[in-house]
Amino acid sequence: MTDPLAEKLGINVQGGTVNVQNLNIGIAARLEQSGDRVRILVVAANPLGSSPLKLDHEVKTIQEALRRSRKRDNFVVEYRLAATPSELRRALLDLEPHVLHFSGHGAGEQGLLFVSDESAGAIYRSDSGEVRSRSINTNEIKFVPAQPLANLLQLCDEHLECVVLNACYSDVQGDAISANIPFTIGMRDLVEDHVAIKFSQGFYDAIGAGKVYEMAFKWGKVAIEFDLANNEASQILILRKKRSLSASEYFNRAYDKSQNGDKQGAITDYNEAIRLNPYYVAAYSNRGIAKRQSGDKQGAIADYNEAICLKPDYAHLYYGRGFAKDDLGDKQGAIADFNEAVRLKPDYTAAFYMRGSAKDDLGDKQEAIADYNEAIRLNPEYANAYYSRGLIKRERGEKQEALADFRKASELFQQQGNTEWYNKSLDRIKELGG
Repeated sequence: MTDPLAEKLGINVQGGTVNVQNLNIGIAARLEQSGDRVRILVVAANPLGSSPLKLDHEVKTIQEALRRSRKRDNFVVEYRLAATPSELRRALLDLEPHVLHFSGHGAGEQGLLFVSDESAGAIYRSDSGEVRSRSINTNEIKFVPAQPLANLLQLCDEHLECVVLNACYSDVQGDAISANIPFTIGMRDLVEDHVAIKFSQGFYDAIGAGKVYEMAFKWGKVAIEFDLANNEASQILILRKKRSLSASEYFNRAYDKSQNGDKQGAITDYNEAIRLNPYYVAAYSNRGIAKRQSGDKQGAIADYNEAICLKPDYAHLYYGRGFAKDDLGDKQGAIADFNEAVRLKPDYTAAFYMRGSAKDDLGDKQEAIADYNEAIRLNPEYANAYYSRGLIKRERGEKQEALADFRKASELFQQQGNTEWYNKSLDRIKELGG
């Protein structure tokens, strides 16, 4: 499924996120035909307690680099200076930037340094290093670690294409962000202020000239090497491309989506897990569950068939396929699969219960009771087995035995917090005059 707006802008989107392989054209050129403009958000922070930085100088450098571009009208740049975490979050919502540029301090694992929300509007440091007061003095430094920042930016993956962390030791954050954002630039060591500013100049000169992110990164490094004659400093900058997930990571994400009710999202991730590992039995099995719960019974059976070919001695696969067949009304096929499940796993309580249910539907009441009995023997708290057995006994006129089963079922359903089936059990008891 494609996003019409993304198609209009020339950006292919897969699963709601920007597709890295289609960013081989400069962003200004990609957006120009649609009439849209490149949105760049520059966030700067130099809180008190940290060493002074020439942030105003860097901001002016970015402005000048884009202003001199022939395509300068294609860029919209917004700034958040003396930025707090809240200001960053709100700016991301308001602007929906394609490029996020952070200028300030980094402290590795501790995080990037922002102005704390508590001191917002109170004090700030000018470009000259002079401390100025807006209101009251408060503790100003707020560290934002890698993972919370990565989680925030993941929510922007429909539009955010590149993150520039022009801060010392920021590659820790860059590594985390690169799990979801196509291009991330960070620094693996200490970088002098004038070197960071020179990189920004070279990078945005290239962006303004229509270069792709990867090439703009190289132009930024060359600006350091050529203009400053500093090859060593240029090696501190790291460009990370969006990291591909492994099959197991797709599987785990799919499982979480399924647990949260997003069956289609889960199926998409299971597809990727299987694409990366065609022998991933658990992915076929879980995709089968998600398909069955989404109404695609035939698709579920196909997945179980594939999984059984790979692992024919796994009882749960026969159970899952039997469940899907039962949903489709293929009771004999379901019974055959449940037979195999209990053969491979003689204590498979749910398989005995489901086999009993299929036999019950076919009119084989005595055999159904035998399976319900076995399910109850294996799990004396299996409320559904008591309820289903009670229904057969009621049909056969065994009133007292049926009442006993419904009472036990109601007791267990109540203990398990299953209000719907607790009430159904009470209704059956009332019908029998109990």
